[in-house]
Amino acid sequence: MSAAASFLSSAMLRLYEAREEAGDYTLTCRGVMVKAHSLILSNSTNYFERAMATEVGVGGRLGMEVWECEIATLEAVVAFMYGVEVPEDFADLQGLLELGDRFLLEELKEEAGRRIAQHIDAQNFRNICEMADLHKAKSLAVACAKFVMTKPEQEVDWAAMQQLHLVMAAVAEETRLAIRRFNQEKLRLQAFQSRGQVYDVDEQEYGQFIAANVAVGIRVCKKGMPKNRGTILEVHDDFAVVSWDPTEPRGGPLEMDRFYHTLQLV
Repeated sequence: MSAAASFLSSAMLRLYEAREEAGDYTLTCRGVMVKAHSLILSNSTNYFERAMATEVGVGGRLGMEVWECEIATLEAVVAFMYGVEVPEDFADLQGLLELGDRFLLEELKEEAGRRIAQHIDAQNFRNICEMADLHKAKSLAVACAKFVMTKPEQEVDWAAMQQLHLVMAAVAEETRLAIRRFNQEKLRLQAFQSRGQVYDVDEQEYGQFIAANVAVGIRVCKKGMPKNRGTILEVHDDFAVVSWDPTEPRGGPLEMDRFYHTLQLV
């Protein structure tokens, strides 16, 4: 952490600790008052910025009633807006997600979703899918999609899942990525078989060469074979698809090269 970031964190912590005496905004939950600084709340989320623009202070103090939540959860949300992390053992993750959604705190929603995703199992995945969709929690929807895709077809109520648009969009994207990975693996296997051998690769040199030089459309030749030239058509994790010039003896419409480091720019 930089000196400036450390200073800011310390200043925010001091403000958080002083909120009971100096806070000018009161959140009331089940008769319990949770105080905060209006400046912190309004700068953390548009929800409080808009709320404060329409509220009239009572006795010089602004505030609102917060319904249907646990006091400890509301306190954790307020602390989060001061930069205080939610404790790792915090229990009410669903409540945290709900308040994050209600108060338009996207970062808190994602953090709550990440933690909830760690507890997905065969018994609760349907409820968690509904939760992710209701609160538009993107990371949780992706975790749900990945879990659902591991389940046997008969254990998933796809008719009900179709109503969960965010989760189904995540399922579609994960399916697309899975197909892409499958196709890449298939091409890698074909490339390996067509080459008939495996080259020894210096991984550092290999990685640097990929980052620096290899891209679709680049003209290349074989190392040590400057006259054998072609154009890169596809780039994958550890091989390239090259269209070699048909006038060359080794030419042809298409050839797959196992490792990029066997290619050189021309």
